[in-house]
Amino acid sequence: MFLPWLSFIEKYNLINFLVSSICGAFIGLEREARDKGAGIRTHTLVSLGSCLFTTVSVESVLTMPSGDPTRIAAQIVSGIGFLGGGAILQDRDKVHGLTTAATIWISAAIGMACGMDQVISAIMVTVLTLFFLFFFRRLSRSFKRPRITWLMTINFKEADPNLNTTSDWESQIENTLKRLGFKILELSETRSDKIELVIRGQSKLSDLVRNLKVFLPEKTEIEIKEF
Repeated sequence: MFLPWLSFIEKYNLINFLVSSICGAFIGLEREARDKGAGIRTHTLVSLGSCLFTTVSVESVLTMPSGDPTRIAAQIVSGIGFLGGGAILQDRDKVHGLTTAATIWISAAIGMACGMDQVISAIMVTVLTLFFLFFFRRLSRSFKRPRITWLMTINFKEADPNLNTTSDWESQIENTLKRLGFKILELSETRSDKIELVIRGQSKLSDLVRNLKVFLPEKTEIEIKEF
């Protein structure tokens, strides 16, 4: 009873297609849970498409003995780079999407492994990929590494005009930032009544504001927002 179905599944590589789709979907699900641009649909289709390309490449040798079974598969490796490159964005001094581009690339590799009947290897790599995505994210959080960039605006409009100008406060502001572990990435604007700084750090913003207000004029406004 089941023999015709088993023969059909084996003949048309349904197991390989199914495994490649599931593996890609799991990796894409992790990316989508992190609210990344390429999610479950992208990774599933990349893995499934790579599996189909590899299967066609291998089976083409049966009809064309002089054909090269690695030719189509080789184009997947280079071609997937264009898709992964679209997920990489640069914003000032930060680069976004490198991990997502890498997961797209590895989803293609998993699909290729399924197309070559290396289903066990594909499943093992999927498990390892998910493990490293979860484990290394938690591990990186344990390091005290400044990752958040802030735009700090110091407004002197309501301050006493007889007090010092903005240039007189710059050195004290800079020393305070360094003391609290903040790094000045850019001095984006300096006017007679306002200073704008792009800073990066992981200390408490409340501590930073409190330390700045110790020496700044009483009515100075300090606004800090994520950049």
